[in-house]
Amino acid sequence: MYHKIMHGKLPFKLIPFFLLPLVLLGCPSPYQKGVRHLEQGDKQAAVKELLAAIQKEPFNQDAYYRLGKTYFELGEYDKAVEIFEQILSKFPNHPFLSEVYYYLGLSYYQIGECTPAVARFRTLGEQFPASPSYPDSLFYRGRCLAELEDFPAALQAYNEFIRLNPESGKVEEVLYDSGSISYRLGEFTQAIAFYERLLARYSRTARRGDALYRLSLSYLNTGQEGKALESFEDFIREYPDHPALPEALYQRGVAYQKAGDHQKALDAFQLLLDRAPHSNYADEALLQMGNSYFYLGSYRKAMEAYQKLISLYPESPEGALAYFMRGESLSRLGEYTAALGEYEKVPQGSPLWPEARLRLALSYYREGNQDEALRSLSQLAAVKDLKPDLAAQIDYWLGEVYYSSGDYQKAREHFQAVLDEGTPKPLFEEAQIGLAKILYQEEKWGEVLEALKNLSESRIKPDVLLLTGDAYFNLKNYDKALETYQKILQRYPTDKLALEALYQVGYTQYRLEKFEEARRLLTELIKKFPHSDLADDAQNLIGWIYFRKEDFQRAVREFQLLIEKFPESELVVDAKLKIADSYFNLGDYQRAIETYQKILTEHPTHPKAVEAQYNLNLSRYLLGDTATYLQASREFIEKYPDNPLSVTAQYQIGEQSLQQKNYPAALDSYRWILDHQPQSELADDAQYKIGWSYLQLGDLDTAMQEFQKLLDNYPDSEHRVRAQYEMASIQFKLAHYERAVEEYQKFMQGFPDNPLVPEALLHMGTAFIKMGQLAEAEATLKRILAQYPNAPQLPEVYPRLALALAEGNKCGEAEKTLESLGGISLNKDAVAETQLKIGHCYVRVHDPDKALAAYQKVIYLYPDQKSYMAAAAFGSAEIYTQLGRIKEAITLYEKVIEASPDQALIEKAQAKLGELKRE
Repeated sequence: MYHKIMHGKLPFKLIPFFLLPLVLLGCPSPYQKGVRHLEQGDKQAAVKELLAAIQKEPFNQDAYYRLGKTYFELGEYDKAVEIFEQILSKFPNHPFLSEVYYYLGLSYYQIGECTPAVARFRTLGEQFPASPSYPDSLFYRGRCLAELEDFPAALQAYNEFIRLNPESGKVEEVLYDSGSISYRLGEFTQAIAFYERLLARYSRTARRGDALYRLSLSYLNTGQEGKALESFEDFIREYPDHPALPEALYQRGVAYQKAGDHQKALDAFQLLLDRAPHSNYADEALLQMGNSYFYLGSYRKAMEAYQKLISLYPESPEGALAYFMRGESLSRLGEYTAALGEYEKVPQGSPLWPEARLRLALSYYREGNQDEALRSLSQLAAVKDLKPDLAAQIDYWLGEVYYSSGDYQKAREHFQAVLDEGTPKPLFEEAQIGLAKILYQEEKWGEVLEALKNLSESRIKPDVLLLTGDAYFNLKNYDKALETYQKILQRYPTDKLALEALYQVGYTQYRLEKFEEARRLLTELIKKFPHSDLADDAQNLIGWIYFRKEDFQRAVREFQLLIEKFPESELVVDAKLKIADSYFNLGDYQRAIETYQKILTEHPTHPKAVEAQYNLNLSRYLLGDTATYLQASREFIEKYPDNPLSVTAQYQIGEQSLQQKNYPAALDSYRWILDHQPQSELADDAQYKIGWSYLQLGDLDTAMQEFQKLLDNYPDSEHRVRAQYEMASIQFKLAHYERAVEEYQKFMQGFPDNPLVPEALLHMGTAFIKMGQLAEAEATLKRILAQYPNAPQLPEVYPRLALALAEGNKCGEAEKTLESLGGISLNKDAVAETQLKIGHCYVRVHDPDKALAAYQKVIYLYPDQKSYMAAAAFGSAEIYTQLGRIKEAITLYEKVIEASPDQALIEKAQAKLGELKRE
């Protein structure tokens, strides 16, 4: 590092004026003798005299300077440093102070003390920037700064040197050192600039080999593989014996790898092994050969290269990586059990050991041994001080293994841990996808879309698109599903999931009832991929298309085609069942029975056998064999109590009992449904029918309780309207009029647009009449006429309104209201009662003529309504008695006695008649 600095004779210096007398007198002093010895080239003698001079003349600045300079030229740098430091201390204004700093810095440089050297050179530059020595000092200053590893400052000094001394012979050395410093700092672009300048200006420099090699590495480190390869070729050609040749051969192979030319990389590494088989890079060359084979997909050859490294260089630090990559190669070949053995060989002390244990666990997972995968991952997770990214990977794979095992809760915990750990984006997004898959299994389709919506565009691959499309599909957003599936077909037509996407496009068109387009796509799938796992599904869906179009004959042919083309398909039994269903829908029940029976004979344990048995029973019913159907249905229910079809069968038995008015039996059937499958789709129907059956049995209190259960337990049931209405009607029937009004009001508030509202208002009006709240009754009944002028209840409304008016002594209005019926009413009892009440109204307002007229209408228009006719006759008789028309009165009392079904009224008539006869 340190170089001798040779100088010629010291330049002649003017002798200070105070020494002139001694010279003139001819008596030489030690100083004069020292100067003379210097002129004669006797530096040792000069030193002796100059030492005497500074002892005799301690303020002789020139003696000090010449002594320090002489020590420097003699290579006695320690003594030079001592004298120059004394000058700085004693003579701060020395006329040659810039030179003192220069030589003092050089002296320190030569004895290896770079820190004070840099300080002296820096002072020289700060105080004497115009000094002729300053430019040269920059060179040594840069050297010292580099030695002190203050590389940025060293580069700054070198750059300033080149600026001030562009033609200096030291420029060559400065350019090389600057390139080396830049390379060491990792400033490869800057290193390239220095080396290129050096080689361009000094093509024959002695440092060309080193510079060319470092330039090649700098190109490689800046991604300029093409230039790196050219430079390596020049180096290898020009310097075949250079010590760095093995590394250059190795790095050339690396350059080919980075350029993506793995075949040439393999040739380059092989050349290294041929020319320098014992170099320090031979094991790395074998490793990289394995890596290139691995990249090319030649996993067997990769394994051979890794094994050769392990065998030839058992002590190589690359051995652990070789075992690891053998495991990776076997994994790529799908030989997971063999891969396990290679990962196991990675020593525990290796930095690769945690990664190898992770891959070990993944090999267990991929060969289907989930228990061992979980055990290995859990053990690895317990290792202390794992790198955060590896810990996140472990959590992610724990999530995947738990997901595959169906333990979605634990899977969610580990996926969420990845998201909470601030994991790098790729793994973060994989965890998001993992959560989306869990949400999909939980049928939370909207949340699936939410989890996937922020993925980067680069991660939206076929698996994500398929998951997204399926979520839209299950949300019945078929247009978005179709759009998503088609992206897979457009962007990834050769991906393995493209086939599934094509099927889903056909299925989506089926759901959109675009049956012809669906059939075309599914037919295309079968034609292009006749041996795919989805071909039988496609054929099955074609059968369903015709089944949905009610073209049952064609459906039979398509399902039969599935059976013939895919006899091993899991859908064969399903196809047979749909053939039977098609016969059923064609009304060919006998053929349907034969086909269902064949399914039961050939596939008695198949899940579809249950449905076949159910439909077989139903076919017998439709053929009129009700007794057999009922018995078979009871056996079916007993055999499959937990099957949803048993609910349907039990419900149908209940309906049969209801039609026969066998309400207790109906109740048994409906209660069975609630006891065995309370969450079934027919549960609310059964609950309603229970209430209805009790209503028909006249058990009104129990009926009301059952209807209330429907409202409480099945708030979304379509029967809730009728149940609410029946509850109000029961209160009415029980003469709980106030409660009935409340229930009817509740019904109308809950269902204001229901067609039963006019009927509810009618019953409310009647209830008000019964409670004597005639104004409320009148308002309620008039509301029907105003709001529902076409209501079918109008023949009932008018008599009730007239009744309310009559009871309120609005006799004339009541009569006009009743006349609005035009004599037409479906309920003669109601009209007769109202007409009677009008008569009573006129009696109360003392209008006997109109009262008689009203009573007469009851007597002559409604003779079959005996109770009302008798009451009208009795009222008329009383009026005739008051008017003195005894004969007419007697006749009417006799009519009451003859026709009245009311014994009390008969007795009253008999009493009245006796009084008249006695008179």
